[in-house]
Amino acid sequence: MVEDAHLSAVAAALHTGRPGLAEWLLLRWPGRAIGRTDSLVQLGPNACATLLAGAAIGCDLATLSALHGRCTGPGGARQESVANLLPAAASSPTADWQAKVEWVESQLAPGFIRTDHVGAAAAGCPDAEARLRWLLPRGYPANGALYRAFYNGSTAAIDFLLGRGPSTRHVAFIDTARSGNLEALKKAREHGCVLEASFVASGAAINGHLPVLVWAVEELGASVQDRKLIKSVLGRCDMEVMQWLWRRGLRVDGQQVVEATVRCGKAPVLAWAVEELGASLQSHGLMDVAAASGCVELMARMRQHGCPWGARTVEEVAQGGCEAALEWLVEQGCPMPDDGMPYKAAVAHRDLATLRCLARLGCPWGPSGAVFMAGLRVGRLPVLRLLLSLGCPIDWEECLKWHFFEYLPDKVRKWLRAAEAAQRRAPGAAEEGARVRSEQQLQERAERAAQRQKQSELRC
Repeated sequence: MVEDAHLSAVAAALHTGRPGLAEWLLLRWPGRAIGRTDSLVQLGPNACATLLAGAAIGCDLATLSALHGRCTGPGGARQESVANLLPAAASSPTADWQAKVEWVESQLAPGFIRTDHVGAAAAGCPDAEARLRWLLPRGYPANGALYRAFYNGSTAAIDFLLGRGPSTRHVAFIDTARSGNLEALKKAREHGCVLEASFVASGAAINGHLPVLVWAVEELGASVQDRKLIKSVLGRCDMEVMQWLWRRGLRVDGQQVVEATVRCGKAPVLAWAVEELGASLQSHGLMDVAAASGCVELMARMRQHGCPWGARTVEEVAQGGCEAALEWLVEQGCPMPDDGMPYKAAVAHRDLATLRCLARLGCPWGPSGAVFMAGLRVGRLPVLRLLLSLGCPIDWEECLKWHFFEYLPDKVRKWLRAAEAAQRRAPGAAEEGARVRSEQQLQERAERAAQRQKQSELRC
């Protein structure tokens, strides 16, 4: 693990063009110093490949060539690792990137396979067009480059590549719409590419790119009632997109919008769906879905519109581990479950903070010993220690006779036996602690109820 972290640091130094730092780190290699002229074959083929890839991107040709020499030999860099340097060299920000590509080519056997990855890597650079004009005549395919150029919205590179012949592939255009590159889409259309309106519209809607969506509807003729588009809109729940489509004639069930909005956690869209579309929030299930997100603003907005809640709401918030949402629910008078399920949800996630919060808020433990047994199944000592300190009811006999007890980690078994013995020596201590905590929780509940009553009177 230490060597892996050190290797990552050396590779990062090379990747960012700091070979001096890389050498300094190699001199401090765990367990042995690796000098400037020492072979790197001892690190293994994978480590050599990682270092060479970093140098191919961030360092000049002299550094890359010297490093390659140190990685060459039995057990060193493999031939396929050298071939994999081509995309790195083709996308390198150094001034001698072309020389590095030529050098890597010279290290490979004649007739080596030229892959899409090289052109795609070059197409992601700011000067993509110039790089592609140099690379493609050397036999590198253009397909990967075209896909990357569309994804990045590199209009100059798109112009050059499509000038070689139009593409009918739709997938690149979908990704272009998703990334919001309207100019790239317009360029594709100028060159006669086939752009399927529904794909472009749904791709734009799924990431909330309204200008691209407007263009797809108004220029390409995409239907606002297209199923793919509606699915994308409900998956994103973008307010501007929804309102624009609604004005253009989109008709979707308000209840669908509400359910999608609750899943996305978009409070403003929820209000719009209720007020403009007439959607209803009269469902416990909706509040439980909102609770899982832990979004207090959304839950507050839903309560304002009359959405009911139940004991399961607290469990859903505990599942997500949001203390602020738990506190808000209790302050607003949400019913607490009496089955201990919120604790079990926190135990399953080993969420100590949520366990403390639930105990502080007075959440019932449920059936005696059930929560602690859930902690025992998780088998993590910090969880068990905390449950004991919080006053969780424990059936020690059941714990020690549990049929999986012997499979628990040794330190957990030792702790359980010691804790049980301490309980036998001071049988009243746990009960007294639980009584004090119960009184404190009752007092806190009364104070919160009084505060809610005061706020209600002020509103009236």
